[in-house]
Amino acid sequence: FRSCDRRFSKFPGLRAQTLRAAQSISSNIAEGSGSQGAEFARYLGMALKSSKELENDLIFARDLEVLPSETFAGLDEGLDHVRRKLIALIRSIQGS
Repeated sequence: FRSCDRRFSKFPGLRAQTLRAAQSISSNIAEGSGSQGAEFARYLGMALKSSKELENDLIFARDLEVLPSETFAGLDEGLDHVRRKLIALIRSIQGS
């Protein structure tokens, strides 16, 4: 992401929004970790929504050629991994 800073500087709003969405994922997990059961699952759901928002921002950045396709592919793969873990954790909590 840092290697794209010069390209992102042309789109400061997109850069800020992308970073905010990424930070929101971990912030929701951290905030919810003080809760249990359905309440924790609710925070994980918010993290999942933030991951979809981040995915949209990354697609937009790729389409604007701010992110090279290879960089996008790596970030998208990592984001998909995080999303799968969140879904598995939510299902585990809801099943218990």
